Amino acid sequence: MSESLPERVNHVEKVVHTHDHRISVLEGERLPFRVATLESLTKSIHEDVEAIHITTQNIERSVVSQQAQMKTFAWVLSAVAVLIQIGVAVWGVVTK
Repeated sequence: MSESLPERVNHVEKVVHTHDHRISVLEGERLPFRVATLESLTKSIHEDVEAIHITTQNIERSVVSQQAQMKTFAWVLSAVAVLIQIGVAVWGVVTK
């Protein structure tokens, strides 16, 4: 026992005071109110995430649709260019 009795009592008083302070802080935090607030916030966040997911799916569908339209346009434009070239070639053969 290297510590004297007053030092040990002082240490115990500090620990008790610290615990009392922590208990009073916890009691003053209104935990049920905070939990209820968190529950409503998490529900709101969940709904927002669902809306973002739906929006993302709609954007993905739109992008896929536009890509398909661009491919179709490229094929049509290529076909028209080929038909024009064939027409010019045929015209050149017919007029000679």
